[in-house]
Amino acid sequence: MPLSICAKRQYVMGRDPKSAGRRLKWIYSGSRQPEGSAVTQPTTDPRVRIANGPMTRMQIVAVALCVIINMLDGFDALAIAFTAATIANEFDLQPGALGAVFSAGAVGMAIGAFTLAPLGDYIGRRKMILGGLTLIGLGMAWTAAVSTLTPLIILRFITGLGIGAMLASLNTLVAEYSSNKRKNLCISLLHMGYALGGGVGGTVAALLIGQYGWQSVYLFGAAMSVVMLPLVYLATPESVEFLIARRPTNALGRVNDVLIRLRLQTLEALPAAREVTKIGVQRMLTPALLTTNLLVWFSFGMLMLQTYFQLNWLPTIVTGFGYTVEQGIFAGVLSSIGAICGMFAMGVVSVPLGIRRSIGGFSFLTAVFMVAVSLSEASLMLFYTLVFVMTVFSAGTMAGMYALAARVYPVEVRSSGVGWGIGVGRIGAIIAPLLAGYLLEQGLGGDTLFVLFAIPVLFPILAVTFIRSPYAR
Repeated sequence: MPLSICAKRQYVMGRDPKSAGRRLKWIYSGSRQPEGSAVTQPTTDPRVRIANGPMTRMQIVAVALCVIINMLDGFDALAIAFTAATIANEFDLQPGALGAVFSAGAVGMAIGAFTLAPLGDYIGRRKMILGGLTLIGLGMAWTAAVSTLTPLIILRFITGLGIGAMLASLNTLVAEYSSNKRKNLCISLLHMGYALGGGVGGTVAALLIGQYGWQSVYLFGAAMSVVMLPLVYLATPESVEFLIARRPTNALGRVNDVLIRLRLQTLEALPAAREVTKIGVQRMLTPALLTTNLLVWFSFGMLMLQTYFQLNWLPTIVTGFGYTVEQGIFAGVLSSIGAICGMFAMGVVSVPLGIRRSIGGFSFLTAVFMVAVSLSEASLMLFYTLVFVMTVFSAGTMAGMYALAARVYPVEVRSSGVGWGIGVGRIGAIIAPLLAGYLLEQGLGGDTLFVLFAIPVLFPILAVTFIRSPYAR
């Protein structure tokens, strides 16, 4: 074809004449692409586009909704702490019975993480989140109607079941809809939501109890879950990675619907998926994942052992040092603020340093500052300062482990891996207050406990050293 006709056709097709001219010059000059080289074409695999491109409005909305849901989880999980004194007086509960109510929620979260969270690898992250919200809403609403101990324990267990079932899918969905550049920050923001929900929830609960009674706290939590259901249904798409890996009915159409919302090129066929013979729990129990499983599970367990020791016993230990109850409560408030700052710090620091180095550094510094806290009881201001800094590093380590867990597992077992990690962690949350109480009864002081509980927080250093995964850098 003559070059003039070629140039005319390019112009008619709407191409820039200057670009056409440059192309014609290249053809006319007889230039050839060097042998052995390849023209780089932009990939059409949406998983790569989502991971490497800038985050769109839809991705930001999906992550923001997950953060808000986790804020509600923080409120729902700590609702019993906000209402415990009022309920104990009304139901005439002894401390032992109230302890059973506290533990019921933690047990529910552990069982939910072990048994229900892995369903996210079968039915999808979005359906698991909607199911968890429904379970939490029902549990919170019915709690407002109880008047005796046994149904209260059962309903706290059900609420915990929903929280435990949903958290892994929230973590996974945020990881899968975040760009690689923002992934660690987005996961940190997700878990900041839990701490923020618990902190803000205390103020909301105090206002509600004063005006409408303790039941209003649970009705408020139920109402917020109901409000989130249509928002998640309408604004949160299913994970593209899940749809490509599991290929449910009309997977191609559903992927293309998401791509249209992401303003990406639609597909004529789904990208190739890895062939797997086992998914979910079956795949989790294979020898290939044994080392990863043990390191992730025990890291979560050890971190929550320290976290729930601090969460439950810090105000009591402060009063044991000779300070007032109000000063003990303020130490708990500082701890909550430190947790929020620490999760945000991990999201920022891990971008230049990498997730492995960040977790290792934060883990080591947590242990250092726990020992420093044990030596600072003589000065309240120094104690406050060290508790705050210690919590920054401990909460940051926990956020880092959530980000790591979302990376080290293949997509077909990602919810199972994160869910089981959280489940083992909840065992640490159940053991921590009981172990600390036993050690205090044996005559150990609060300062000694800070030293002892500094040992478990070093375990994540082993995890980041020995986990082998191309994604966990």
